[in-house]
Amino acid sequence: MDANRSTGKDINILQLGMSVEIKYTNDKLLHTRYRELRRDINDKYYHVHVSLKDDWDESSYVCVATKENQVVGGCRLTIFDKHLLPMETKDFRISREHKIGEIAELSKLVVHPQFSKDNIANQLFMETEKMAINIGINYIYSIATSKQARLYSLYYKRYKHQTTGKSHFEILDGIQIPYSVKNKYQREVSSLIRVKIG
Repeated sequence: MDANRSTGKDINILQLGMSVEIKYTNDKLLHTRYRELRRDINDKYYHVHVSLKDDWDESSYVCVATKENQVVGGCRLTIFDKHLLPMETKDFRISREHKIGEIAELSKLVVHPQFSKDNIANQLFMETEKMAINIGINYIYSIATSKQARLYSLYYKRYKHQTTGKSHFEILDGIQIPYSVKNKYQREVSSLIRVKIG
């Protein structure tokens, strides 16, 4: 995916203080470092082995957060193009209700734990909305923990003026999500998020 050409202008860059910047980029080296970061965090902190790349990496837009040339966070945006989105299965199809090219999924959002207090996850989400506006997406879907979804919602209401100010953020409760995370009491702690781009 060509992040530069899709926006019709220079890649969006959002400065966090003076040291961390967030941008959608075509830089293959940054893509690789982002994928290495998400693999290593899954390995070290969640004891889950994931491959460096999956079936959606090459067809997705990639956003990275960097500090002093080190990738400290990132996410990807995958557009529905008749193939299943990353979260979908044959029995769980949010794309059934939409036209090709109308929706996208934000997935694989990761932030290095040392930078977890820098609002990077929230800013990645907001930067993704800007990209969606630039490329003509009507809806963004994502899966997050219920706690993170609530934090996104609060942050979004406070800072949505950074984009159009007209988009609508909602948490779709009561939907059975495949691969949903459960807590130690076996209660679902994952939420499906939808942003209608305004």
